[in-house]
Amino acid sequence: MKAGFQLGIAMCLFLVLPVQAEIYKWTDEQGRVHFSDKPPTEDTPGYQSRTPASAGNASPQKTLTDAERRARQKKLSDSLEADRRDKEKADAKRKEQQAKREHNCKVARGELNASKKANRIYDYDQQGNRVFYNEAQKQRYLESIRAAVRKWCE
Repeated sequence: MKAGFQLGIAMCLFLVLPVQAEIYKWTDEQGRVHFSDKPPTEDTPGYQSRTPASAGNASPQKTLTDAERRARQKKLSDSLEADRRDKEKADAKRKEQQAKREHNCKVARGELNASKKANRIYDYDQQGNRVFYNEAQKQRYLESIRAAVRKWCE
């Protein structure tokens, strides 16, 4: 029974003949393109009759020689390889920029935390002596560090 069923299915598959249908293409007044297996009326502007390439008709394209086919395949392969290299370079650059951003964020947050905890903030003058900030200078300094945190961490 099982073998008979499989044989019946196989026979049905082999008996199915390829169907050749003509495809009609036309554009209506609104510019929409239509495809159909039934021809449009005679007064339909701009319709073209098309048959599928697998219908046994001679293809309008010339057949390629082996050398031409290999040349096209090599060109496609080279193009895909160049795209892959470009993508890898872009990924590496993006990762490098992300690492730099994370490092700068960590440094800026550390400096902000240390500055908030410090009682006095200072800088050095040209002789190397410490010059302590007054309250207004300290607030400007803290705001500049907060701006750096926003720039690198957000």
